[in-house]
Amino acid sequence: MYNRLIIGLIIFLAIKFIFSPLIAGKINLRCLKNFVIANSLAITVSILILLVIIQLKDATGLRFSVSRLVTPIVCIALISVESIFYCKVEKAVNNYEIISTILLANLIACAISIPYAINSHGKPDKFTLRISCRSNLKQIGLALKQYAMDNNNFLPAKPGAEGLEKLRCNGYLADYKIYRCPFTKDAGANSGQELDEKSVDYIYRAGYTATDKGTDASTIPVAWDKSVNHEDYGNVLFLDGHVHGYTGKNWIEQAGIKNSP
Repeated sequence: MYNRLIIGLIIFLAIKFIFSPLIAGKINLRCLKNFVIANSLAITVSILILLVIIQLKDATGLRFSVSRLVTPIVCIALISVESIFYCKVEKAVNNYEIISTILLANLIACAISIPYAINSHGKPDKFTLRISCRSNLKQIGLALKQYAMDNNNFLPAKPGAEGLEKLRCNGYLADYKIYRCPFTKDAGANSGQELDEKSVDYIYRAGYTATDKGTDASTIPVAWDKSVNHEDYGNVLFLDGHVHGYTGKNWIEQAGIKNSP
């Protein structure tokens, strides 16, 4: 994934550099300096936007395509930041010509570089699937909280799929897909069927209330990936509702799952 992104970025910048003399009017050391500054600022802003959107998706548990949302926003950021920079630095009489050249340069650069940056088979990469998996657990956490609010702070009493079935059958989280890790190829349970261990990719630990006294809810795992979901990685939902991803063969120990009560 990262090799293709680097190649795509190099191609993107190379194409943009070809257009830099058209923007600055000539090519020299000053032109090169402005090119580096303008694109560094534009790429930095774009990366910050991407990180904010990923954090927003993770925090809210909303299911939306990051790539579809980010692409137009990043393009607007690239063009806006670069246009403002060149219009201020070059002090051009006709800013329209600079903006139109920048717009054309970005469109051509994106059209050529994007095929190299995306996955060659059009499949989501591991990073994207891990975020989607984390979003699933986040939604399970929200459903558990709603269940507890309606049941005197008690979470479902049965462990595993039987406990999660309480969320589904009572309408707290009816979407079957949420109980399946994105890495799983199986379709899962059909509509109307009860959840079982074959149709659920997450482990649920019962025995807690939403407000256990004398405990730190942020350290108590209540649901997590089955070990077969990922390779040397696992997402864990804690009693306070936050989800954390752990990397490494010992991710279960890192999360404190074996040592927790």
